[in-house]
Amino acid sequence: MCRSLLFRVVGATWISFFFSVPASVAQTVLSGFNDAVVISGFNAPVGFTFDANGRMYVWEKSGTVWIVDNGTRLPVPLIDLSEEVGNWRDHGCLGFTLDPAFLSNGRIYLFYTVDRNYLMNYGQPGYDPDADQYLSATIMRVTRYTAIGPAFTSVDLNSRTVLLGETKKTGIPLLYESHSTGALVFASDGTLMLTAGDGASYNAADVGGDPQTYFAQALADSIITPAENVGAMRSQLLSSMNGKMLRIDRRPATVCRVIRFMTRPPRGPPKAGFGPWVCATHIGSPIGRARAARIRQLAIPAPSISAMWGGPTMRS
Repeated sequence: MCRSLLFRVVGATWISFFFSVPASVAQTVLSGFNDAVVISGFNAPVGFTFDANGRMYVWEKSGTVWIVDNGTRLPVPLIDLSEEVGNWRDHGCLGFTLDPAFLSNGRIYLFYTVDRNYLMNYGQPGYDPDADQYLSATIMRVTRYTAIGPAFTSVDLNSRTVLLGETKKTGIPLLYESHSTGALVFASDGTLMLTAGDGASYNAADVGGDPQTYFAQALADSIITPAENVGAMRSQLLSSMNGKMLRIDRRPATVCRVIRFMTRPPRGPPKAGFGPWVCATHIGSPIGRARAARIRQLAIPAPSISAMWGGPTMRS
């Protein structure tokens, strides 16, 4: 499979991106649609977004964000967090967004799995920035950086602010090969929203203590508490950030659990988007292993900003 990013164009509208596949399995383009390569050459791209001036930002699974200006990728990335990002199996930098006022404040936000080597050893004597430690307990993290104006083509690394997961005890636990970071988007009220998976095994109904997971290591490192050693059932714990949609209020930066999102059997984080009204959430809801996904719309009444449905032992 080619690791290039191809953009599809329908009329004058950018609509999707994907990894190229052999022609024998590619879908047939319908009549009236135009199939054109706009830009390629990225390594495991996850998504793209635009600023108010139409400049494109493409983020890769490794934690590198590229700017595409007038169809040309700039030679130097906006930011490269590959040293910190745990880029293994389903994990990596899967969430990226620009501040709604990006062209004036230059702020960007990233949501990613932290490489255990970085989490446990960064800043310590003997730390090796080129080493990786995969298949191990770690956390999910949200960070903010500020791009340098007026061009906003590079970031001030000293502007780094960890909004969620500053330490191994305060991040979102990740104890297996999947079910980690999801979407990172702004709601229309200016708060930052994210979706996080249960951090548990996808091979069975993980109810804690599963020997194929990294629960023992997570307990020893205080990544989880004994009460959180319940596998996918962390989704049902209000004290846990796993299996939730979370709301980060940037004034000040506090985290509120918004939606307890759970599925049967345990699955990964949903993707989410927002309609024109505050806290109206569209969620792609997986309903079980090897089954189709659903698109949900949930209107959450302010000011409570809370809702729940489903669970590892329930189907919504």
